[in-house]
This record gives sequence, C-alpha cells and structure tokens, in this order.
Amino acid sequence: MSLPKLLLSNGRRIPVLGYGLGTANYGRDSSDAVVLALRQGYLHLDGAEAYANDESIRIGLERSGVSRKDIFYTTKCSSKDPRAALLKSLKTLNLEYVDLYLLHSPEYFEEIGLAKAWEMCEEMQTEGLCKSIGVSNFRVKDLKKLAETAKVTPVINQIEFHPYLYKETKPLLDYCKEHAITIAAWGPLTPLTNAKNGPVDVTVAEIAKSTGYTPGQVLLKWCQQVTGGVVLTTSSKASRLQEQMVPFISMPDLTDAQVEAIIENGKSKHFRTYMPHMDE
Repeated sequence: MSLPKLLLSNGRRIPVLGYGLGTANYGRDSSDAVVLALRQGYLHLDGAEAYANDESIRIGLERSGVSRKDIFYTTKCSSKDPRAALLKSLKTLNLEYVDLYLLHSPEYFEEIGLAKAWEMCEEMQTEGLCKSIGVSNFRVKDLKKLAETAKVTPVINQIEFHPYLYKETKPLLDYCKEHAITIAAWGPLTPLTNAKNGPVDVTVAEIAKSTGYTPGQVLLKWCQQVTGGVVLTTSSKASRLQEQMVPFISMPDLTDAQVEAIIENGKSKHFRTYMPHMDE
C-alpha cells in the first residue's frame, strides 16, 4: 500500500511521509540511501543545498528505476541567491524542476532581504522550475515579515518538532494552521535518539505496549496527529523504514487522552537539536 498524500494550499499534493537526505547523509555519498528509500516506497525525498550531496542523489535517482513523475523532490536554499542555487541544484540533480523549494532559514537571507529572496522563489514557481514554494525554520515573526510583501503564501514551514518542543512551538502551529501553511516536521523521533531518558519515555512505552506498536511508531503517529502535516524521517535499514511507514498507512489514531498525555509530559523538558534561533 502506498503512502497517503496531503493537499497543500495551492492544490498540489505531497506524500505525508518523507525521507530526509541530511543527518547521516550530510556531505556523504547518498546514492544507496536514495535507492533504498525509493524502493521501500518513500517517494518524497527531502534534500538541501547545505547537505552537499546532490551529485550522489542524482546517481541514486537514476539507479532507482523509479519514474520522475512518481517522485516528490524537495530541496532548500541556504545561500544568498535562491535562483542561482536552484539552477545549480537542478543541473547537478539532472532534473527539470523540483516539487518543493524552501528557503532553509531566515538568517541566510539577511544580505538580500527576505522580500527579495521570496520574490525570486515566486518568479521561479511561475516559470515552472519549482512546483511549490515554502520555508523552513521560520518563526511567527519571520512569517509575518514575509507576508508584508509576499504575493504567494508559503505552502509549507519545515521545522524541528517532537514532544520536547510542543510548548514552544504551539503558537507557531496555530499561526500556520490559521494561514493554511502545512507543517513539515523533522526530528520526530528525537526523544528516542538525541534526548533519551526523558519524561515522555514511560508514557510512550505504555502506549506502545497497550496498542501493540513500537515507541517510534507512537511518536510518529503523535507528530502527524498534532501537526496534521508532513513528517520527515530517515534510516539506513529497510526494516526500520518499513516500520516507520506503518503509522501513516494502517495504524489507528491515538486517542485524545494518549495525545494529551504525551503533550503534558513533554512540557517538562525542552530540547532542540539545531536552529537555536527558533527559541527566540
């Protein structure tokens, strides 16, 4: 069974689960990872200029045998010229377009200004170089600043999100929901990886035991239910990738009580892996 897709505000659809090509793939040969992800059914790939692995991603795309029309490809700009960055990525990736182009974080565009950077994105969307445009690691104040001049509202804001960021992120979730900006959450399994032995461990373990799913599946399901958006994850193991697809295909929703229990326990700890400006 294939992964479901979400409807974005511009009428396009995006797979609800994506494979991140940063983290362990950062600056490394990612061709095998791309082949593995695509063949396991992860048709949404999330890359970035900053990951410095476009050339190997191209090789993986070609080796996979998966048709371009079936792949949803995202990339992100972290240099001062979004147009030059996208054109370079398209050439390296051997693609005519990307499905989603994001401004990676607001501080990268202080020199040219957010308004100019976003205008370039709008122009490239009109030209067909990117089908949808959005942002990443933007706070409410960044989105409000962008809205002052934007002709097109970002379809996505990609952010780190897990139970230890719920309290700080709730205002941003509310703002994005109000303005039809879909959340794409990276780092959803952080309580099991970079922030082990935290206050949500027991609750997640209890829910996993009572439902017959794994703690990781519970966290992925929680993340998708709370955000109503896209979830990004990664692994080098086929079995783990298959496990991570289950919450989006066949796992029943967590109950309201289960969702709230994870939220409440998560509020007692704050942990952010990257992008400290998001706490400002």
